Parts: sequence; structure tokens; C-alpha cells
Amino acid sequence: MSMKAEEPRHNYHARVASHVPGRIRVRLEPLARRSHTMKRIKDHLEAQDGVSDVGLNPTTGSVIVRYDRSKIHESGIIKALDDIHVLASYVSGAKPAGSGPGNGAARTLMEAVDDLNRRLKIGGLGIDLRNALPLAFLGAGIWSIAKAGLGLEKIPPFLFLWLALDTFVKLHPPAEAWKTTSIEPAPARWV
Repeated sequence: MSMKAEEPRHNYHARVASHVPGRIRVRLEPLARRSHTMKRIKDHLEAQDGVSDVGLNPTTGSVIVRYDRSKIHESGIIKALDDIHVLASYVSGAKPAGSGPGNGAARTLMEAVDDLNRRLKIGGLGIDLRNALPLAFLGAGIWSIAKAGLGLEKIPPFLFLWLALDTFVKLHPPAEAWKTTSIEPAPARWV
């Protein structure tokens, strides 16, 4: 009775070469361009909910993933790669598509809320956390003011009102604030 020895896990490296909503291109290091490794990457990505197509180019090491933004986000694709020991990062100094100065926290908050919205489909109810979170802060602020007054001698209840406004603004940005551009690939230098 022969048992096949389990292959040791190797971490492969990749970089995000370009990203527009619904399509991300990752470039693999030369070591990860072997046919069995690329097939494993393709099979794993295609198994993700929301991924519609995965294209491979073994010569250049490109993996192009087309996905449904309402089901999975770019960070979900990166996480799926990480699950199979492909460590993808952005080109040094480059920012993810659509990130502009000063909106990194808002973008992270939006990604988290979108992810929760997808996970919390409550019995078909149309609860949108982009509206529910600011309303919860607003309700907490009004309740706190009604119960304790303005409470200027301790943590002020109007803080909840500010959080309601700030959360609403961050979850409902102007359309131009999230305009996406692709990241220009830098020359590859694999060490």
C-alpha cells in the first residue's frame, strides 16, 4: 500500500498588473507559470462565487479574472489567491484602481459594508447596510440625547449624530470619487 507523499506548500508571488471593476489582471512570478500550478490557480478561481471567467497566459504569467462586482470584490479575488499560496500585491507605490488621496478609509469601509450586505441577505428583505448603519447611529444619538441631554461633561451624545452623517457621506460618495483607472504595469523584476 503506497501513500503518495503530500507536496510541500510553496508560496508563489504575483502582482496586480491592472484592475477595473469586474476585471483584474494578476501577473505571476516565473516559478508559478508551470502548467499544473496555473491550472490549480484557474480551477480555484473559477470555483469562487461571482467569478465568470479566468483566462491564462503561461508565457507572460498573466491571469485575467472577470467577475460580478455584486457577488465578489477585488479583495475577494486576492484572498482566493492567498488561500492557494499565491501572494498577490500591488506594484510598489501603486494604489488600487479607484483609490484617490484621502479616501482609503472610506473605500475600506465601503468594501466591508458591501461584503456584509452580500453575506447578510436576510430572507429577501431589502436591508441595505449603507442606509441602516447611519440610521442606527442617528437613532442612538437621538436616544442618548433624549435620555441624558447633551451631556457635555462626558462623551457627548451628539457624537452619534456626527457618526451618522460621516458614515452616510462615506457610504454614498459622489460618482467621480470612485472613478476607476487601471494601474500601469511596471517592468517586472523577479529576483
